[in-house]
Amino acid sequence: MVTASRDRGGEFGFWPSADEQRELACSLALPWSAGTQDWELEAADSERIEEFLEAYGQLKLSRRQRFSLGELVVASLDELASVSPSLESRVLKLLASDPVLHGYTMDSWSADDTTDLNEAFAVSGLMRRLRAQVRGREETQRGT
Repeated sequence: MVTASRDRGGEFGFWPSADEQRELACSLALPWSAGTQDWELEAADSERIEEFLEAYGQLKLSRRQRFSLGELVVASLDELASVSPSLESRVLKLLASDPVLHGYTMDSWSADDTTDLNEAFAVSGLMRRLRAQVRGREETQRGT
């Protein structure tokens, strides 16, 4: 099962520090300012998704920066009217590369609190499909 691990006090343990986030923003030539909440949402750019996916595989990133970049990719996808099969495949590969790290992202963007996708994020249907595929891969690897 894809789940996010929690650490001290129930806080999610993969959010990057301000320094890690600033470093990631600089690496991607994105704006950043101290104290920004939801930086990944503010920095989302649907025209740069391919670049973000390439950076995920090429940049030397901390685990927390990888989490943040995954969030940035999904937030950017949320801005698109439609997602090509090729892009969907690349995003699936990113999310499946570390299902524990990206479990929170898949769960939160899936908007499971609603059954009506018209009341969810634009990307929720896609996230639900990708999460199911990632979970299916995990079960296959475990032999269940």
